[in-house]
Amino acid sequence: AIPGCLGSLAGFKNRFSDPIEHGHKHTVTKRALAEGRKAVQDLAKRLSRWFLRRTKALISDQLPKKDDRVVYCSLTDFQRTVRCDPSVAELRKVSLWEWPSTKEVLLQTERRR
Repeated sequence: AIPGCLGSLAGFKNRFSDPIEHGHKHTVTKRALAEGRKAVQDLAKRLSRWFLRRTKALISDQLPKKDDRVVYCSLTDFQRTVRCDPSVAELRKVSLWEWPSTKEVLLQTERRR
């Protein structure tokens, strides 16, 4: 650690933290966006003296070989119901955020039978 390399806490907030944070807001102005990007670049430039970035090409001989393993497992009752039951076909079209609970799906399936 190099104390003070980024200035005082208040200075860091004013120079880097606040502009970067404001630049990420949804309602950001073009000016605030530009200031945020500039702050990110300035911070990255300052930190580049202490952070060594190694690309995969530089260290590929040091990495372990890739090992893919395929594991087969059975479907749960719920997964089987949702995947195979035609009465639940409409539920498969629903987005994940609107997905009903397991209990709701099973209750709907039972009602339709």
